[in-house]
Amino acid sequence: MRVLHVSDDPLPDARVEKMAYLSKKMGCETFFAGPLRDGFALPERVFDEMHFVRWNRYVRLGLPPHYQWVRRRLQKAIRSVRPDIIHAHNVFSARMVHDLGYPFVYDDHELVSMEKLSDVAQGVLYDRAVGKYEAWLWSRWEHQLSSRAPVITVSDGIARFYARWGASVFTVPNFPSLVEVSRAHLSEEKSNLFSVVYLGDDITASHKPYRDVRGIVDIFRGTDLRLAVIGDRNLRSEGPVLSRGYIEHSNLYDVISGYHVGLLPWKKHWFHRYANPNKPYIYAHSGVVVVATSSLQNVVEAFEGRARTIENFTDLKELLLELSRDVEGTIREGEDTRTYALNNLLFEHYESNVIEAYKKAT
Repeated sequence: MRVLHVSDDPLPDARVEKMAYLSKKMGCETFFAGPLRDGFALPERVFDEMHFVRWNRYVRLGLPPHYQWVRRRLQKAIRSVRPDIIHAHNVFSARMVHDLGYPFVYDDHELVSMEKLSDVAQGVLYDRAVGKYEAWLWSRWEHQLSSRAPVITVSDGIARFYARWGASVFTVPNFPSLVEVSRAHLSEEKSNLFSVVYLGDDITASHKPYRDVRGIVDIFRGTDLRLAVIGDRNLRSEGPVLSRGYIEHSNLYDVISGYHVGLLPWKKHWFHRYANPNKPYIYAHSGVVVVATSSLQNVVEAFEGRARTIENFTDLKELLLELSRDVEGTIREGEDTRTYALNNLLFEHYESNVIEAYKKAT
C-alpha cells in the first residue's frame, strides 16, 4: 500500500512522523506533501519521497486564487505518488484532499474552530469579525469532513466533539513512540540543586488564551527555585530564569532528564477539555515529576493520579517549595513516573486505532 501524508504545517512534526513511521512498519511506501524545512523530529527517516506544497492563511480560508494554486500543486503531487490512501493532517489539508476526491483519513491535531472561538471570546484578535468567520467556517468543514472520513484525534475530549455528529472517531494521544524514547540518553545523576523546566515559547510570545502562563516567572522571584525554559528563542536568561533556547526534538529527553520537575501550568480555560499537548508525556519519559493544571483533564486522566495537579500559580509555588525540600524523594517520584510512562504512555498502544481507521477509509 502507498500512504501519502499531507499537512499544512512544516516538518519537523512528531505526530506526522510517528504516523508515517507506523506506515513504514506496516510495509507501506510512505510519502509527504506539505511545507518543508530542514530536519525531522524522529531519529528515523520515514518518508520515501517528499513533495513541497506551500500553505498560507488565504489557503486555509479557501480563498481564490490562492486555494486553487495550492490545490493544483497538491494534485500534481498526488498524481506522482498514486497513493492508496491519504492521511490528511488537520482540517485544512483534509478539506482539500476531500475536494480532490481521494480516499483519506482526517487526523485532527488541534480542533482549530474551537481554538479560534477561544481567541475571539478573549478579545485577543485584531479583527474579531474575521475571527468569528474563521471559527464558523472551520467548524462547518470539521462537520462535513467527519461525515465523509474516519477521524483520528489526540484526545477523548475532541473525540466526543466529533462523536455527537455520529463520526467514526479514533483517539491516538500525543504520546511518544518507542523509536523516540529508546534513543534517549538520560542523565545518570541529577543535581541536588532543585530545578524546574518548562517546554514552550509562551512566556514571551503572544499565544492562545488557553496556553496562558503570564506571570509564571514572578513565583520564582525571592526564592531558591530556578526555572529553565526550552523553546522560547526570545527569552533572555535573567534572575531565576535560564533560557535554553530551541532544542531539537530528538535531544529533548536528554536535556529535560537533568531537571526535577516539568511544568504544564496553563491558567484554567474551557478549551482544556479538548487539549492534549505532548509536553507532559515528554516530561514523563524524561524521568521528571509532572505538574499540570487540573482543568487539563485529558492529561490528568492519562496519568491516573501520577501527575501533580494545581489550581493556580499560588498552588504551584507551594507545591514546588514542598518538592524542593525533599529532592531525593522528588527524584524517586520522577523515576516512578518514567516507569509508568514506559508501560502506558506510548504511541504503540494506539497503533491499532490508526490501522482500523485506514481500513474504514479504503
